[in-house]
Amino acid sequence: MLTPKVIIMEISSRVYKMKWIKQYSKEFERDALRKLISKVNWKHFKPSIKASLIGIAEELNKNGIEVSVYDQQDEPDGFGFDSLSLQFNSKFTGNMRQVIETDKITFNHHMQSGGVLSITYSAVGHINILVEPPKTEDSVAVHSYLILYQTYDAKNITSKRIEKSVKNFIHYQRYSGVLYRKTFKDRWVVRWLKAKMYFIQYLEPKKKFIRYSALYIPLISMIVATIAAVASLIAVYLTYLSLNH
Repeated sequence: MLTPKVIIMEISSRVYKMKWIKQYSKEFERDALRKLISKVNWKHFKPSIKASLIGIAEELNKNGIEVSVYDQQDEPDGFGFDSLSLQFNSKFTGNMRQVIETDKITFNHHMQSGGVLSITYSAVGHINILVEPPKTEDSVAVHSYLILYQTYDAKNITSKRIEKSVKNFIHYQRYSGVLYRKTFKDRWVVRWLKAKMYFIQYLEPKKKFIRYSALYIPLISMIVATIAAVASLIAVYLTYLSLNH
């Protein structure tokens, strides 16, 4: 018969052999270190990221594309969060609604508030590049934000990546705004960005249904649009051949 002392010793021995606990402990330690590195690198690289946005904004404004750069720390509204934003300036759409009341007349001049590209930092270590569509009373279309890139290390937000993100941002602005005529390239790029966001946003097992449904529509739309474009080019080419024979 085992004595209480022997039982306690056996239990202690089993606990000692549970090396998997140490493995989990290391993962938690790596998470804490990752958050610390993310915080340090964000503070270190933020000035260069901001300089890149300002440089791009200056060139856009020179070419008649009116944008502004904003730093959340200029007007902080919380703790732990930080962001840099490139935003299209608001513009009047040219439409107006007149509201007549008993003692006054109100003129509601419609505007399109600019879309926003944001590079956001959170104290948990997440750094995202995302774009938000412009807003206006002249459209009932519903457009959502798009995540372009996600990382834990600000050093990955290079000038090249910022420039690429701004290009995609301009396509999304033209795609979702009412002041522009969206081109085939605008449509194709946005469809690709929506499909790409699937790999960033829907990676958790509990979101399996959303994963497949979210991926299906953008990919099918993109494939159909590409096939249609190829078919149109083939038709034009065949017409050209027939006219020259």
